[in-house]
This record gives sequence, structure tokens and C-alpha cells, in this order.
Amino acid sequence: MFTPLLPISRQKLLTQNTIKYVYLPIVETLGLVVDLGMRRYITLLLFVGFAWGQYKLDINNLIDRDGVLYAPNKNKPFSGSVFDFYENGTERFNGRYRNGIKNGKWTWWNEDGGVDSTGRFKKGLKNGQWKYYYTNGILKGKGQYRVGSGSSPGITDIPSHGRHGEWTFWHENALKASEITYNEGERVGIWISWNDQGQKVWEGTLEDYNAQEAQLVAEARLAEEKAVAEKERKRKTAADAKVKAAADAKKAAAKKVRLEKEARDWFNKGYDTVENGEYNKAILFYKKGIELDPDYAYAYNNLGIAYKNLGNYTKAIESYEKATALDPDNGYAYINLGLACSAQGNYTKAIESYEKAIKLDRNYADAYNNIGNAFYNQSDYIQAIESYEKAIEVKPDYALAFYNMGNAYFDHGKPKLRLSNYKKAARLGHKTVQDWLKKNGHSW
Repeated sequence: MFTPLLPISRQKLLTQNTIKYVYLPIVETLGLVVDLGMRRYITLLLFVGFAWGQYKLDINNLIDRDGVLYAPNKNKPFSGSVFDFYENGTERFNGRYRNGIKNGKWTWWNEDGGVDSTGRFKKGLKNGQWKYYYTNGILKGKGQYRVGSGSSPGITDIPSHGRHGEWTFWHENALKASEITYNEGERVGIWISWNDQGQKVWEGTLEDYNAQEAQLVAEARLAEEKAVAEKERKRKTAADAKVKAAADAKKAAAKKVRLEKEARDWFNKGYDTVENGEYNKAILFYKKGIELDPDYAYAYNNLGIAYKNLGNYTKAIESYEKATALDPDNGYAYINLGLACSAQGNYTKAIESYEKAIKLDRNYADAYNNIGNAFYNQSDYIQAIESYEKAIEVKPDYALAFYNMGNAYFDHGKPKLRLSNYKKAARLGHKTVQDWLKKNGHSW
């Protein structure tokens, strides 16, 4: 008896995250099948057809049981293809499992879609040729594995465990980086390395490399020990220098105090002799003080006074200038310098000195008065009168300024203003003016 069979077909069965292709076995023999005699062949074809069943699953849906993957609701280890995607939708990898472990060809891609690595697994271990790529698509490394676990990535990020045979590596610019032979993950024989300019930088065995590395480590250790010793030497030297500097500074400070005291003693002796009119002796004493303290501005000022009292205005000016150089804020030294310059007839320089004193003290009445005298001696009576008025403005009871202003008015052709200023000076106690007024019949 003959029974007609259905035609061959391939049905696509869809489940969640699963694509299952099932090939349905159908035998056609001129549209007829022998019902009994052919039954065993139909059974065989049915078995082969179902054995060809293919699964392709998202690996995240598989279940890991002690390192073996299972499909959901299955009690047998998974066999079939798996895949995974990056968050941007790019495929991350695609590979196969057999009996729950990796087996067959696998490929990984980077997030930009470029191939990252590709090779084969056998019973969960890397076997056969593998290739690794840079993100720019340039081949990074290529070689064979024998039962490689995928561990020990090394500096190239390419697993070294299980490397076997010749491996070749490249720089990111596509120039060859090295050629190395392995035996079950260990380097054997001579390997060669090149830099990224194509220049050979190494050729030798692992023993040679280790010896060189040991030498470099030893040299580095010696260099570090030397650097540490040098650093310690410098630290000690600096510490010793600091201690010495502190001691020297202390000695110098003590010496400075002693010399300043001795200099003051000579200064006081010079001051006393000036009071007694012993100017030559005072000059010797002031010089002794300056010898002990070369920055003693007051000693230079008083030395100038002693020279001035002897009529040696050149030496006096030199001393006053030294005093103002050492102490630019010494208004008295500028006044004395101006007086000495006036005595030499250098009224322009005298006025400059008085003005420097006024910059230090805007209410320096003596300075305004002395400027008036300098203008008076140059017959510039108007500016002299203005200067005397400024002196009186800051010191209303300045009798000498009234007296000098009276003289300036008289020489300027205004005798009545001389008399009025004389009377003001007399009322303020100016004895010379009082005597003159009495002698000429004037009251005040």
C-alpha cells in the first residue's frame, strides 16, 4: 500500500529572543512511499533532520550552571549560536556553543563595528589560529593557540596562555612589532622586535632578554641607591649650612650690636667736643664711629656740621650727601646740605635740598624760611616773600620769618611793609628787631 507524503518545507518558529529553524523531513519517491518496506528509512531521515535543528539566542538569556550554559526551561546544556549587542545597537560578538561551552568560530567587534578579534574554540578553550585588531582596523597580532584559557593578556591585551608556534605582532601604524615562537604559552628560541619606526631593537632568546633585564634592574637599583645617597648628602650639607648660617648670623648680630654701641660711644664723644668748640677733635671721634659702623647716617651728618663750623664746606657737603644717601628720610641732613650749598653760593642746589626736606614734612617751617633766604640772596624778592609767607602759614609765631620777610619787602621797595613785619617779629620776641625799633623810635 502506498501513502502520499507532504512536500519538503522549512518552518520558522519564533519565540521570545529565539529564532529556531526546524527542517521537516519529507521523502518523495515519485510522489509515493512504500508503507512498510521504507519505514525504517523514513525514521532515519526524521532523526537526522531533527538533529540539524539550529538555535540562535541572546547570550544574556542563557543560564550559567557551574560554567555550563543552558537555554531557559531546558535540562540539557545549550548547543547553538549566541550573540550580544552594545547599547548603541552594534553587534558585540557572535559565536557557537556545544554542550554548554564555547565551541567553533567566534568573532568579536568593537562599538564602531570594526572587528576586534576572531578565532575558534574547542571545548571552551582557544585552539587554532586567532587574529586580533586595533580599533583602526590594523592587524594587532596573529598566531595559533593550543588549549588557551584566554588569561594573561600582557601588554598587548592579547591572551598569552596557550600560544603555540609562531606569533606575529604589529604596531598600530601597521609596521611589524615582533616575531615570537611559543611552546604551550612559553617563549622559545630567538625572537625579534622592531620599534614603530621599523628599526630593529631586539633579537635574542628569552635567556638573553632576562639577563639584560636583570642587568638593567641592577643598574637601576644602583642608580637609585646613588640618588638616595646624593639626596641624603645634599640634605645633610644643607642642614649643616643652615646651622652654620644661624650661628654666623648670631655672631654677626652680636658683633653688630657691639660695634654699634662702640660707634655710639664715639658719636657721643664727638657731640660733646662740638659743644665745646673742639671741631677737629670732634671730626676724629665721628670718623672713629663711622669706622665701626659704616652705615651710621647721624655720624655723617654731625661730621658735616663739624666741617661746616671749621669753614670746610666742601667736606661738609660730602658728609651731608653721604648722610642723605644712607638715610633718605633724614630731613635735618637735607637742611644742613642746603645751608652748606648756600654758603658756597650754590643757591639752586640749596633750594633742591630744602624742597626734599619739605617732601618729607609739608609743615617744615625752617625749610620754607631757608628757601626764602636762598631766593633773597639771588635778589628774587617776590619768591622769597612767598616762601616766608609759607613758613609763617605753617608756624604763625615764627619771628625769624617775619624779620626776613620785612627785609625782603624793604629791598623790594616797600619800607612800610618792612616796618609792619618788624613789629610782628618784635611782638614775638625777636631781640634784634626790638633793639632796631627802639633805636629808630618805633614801638611795637
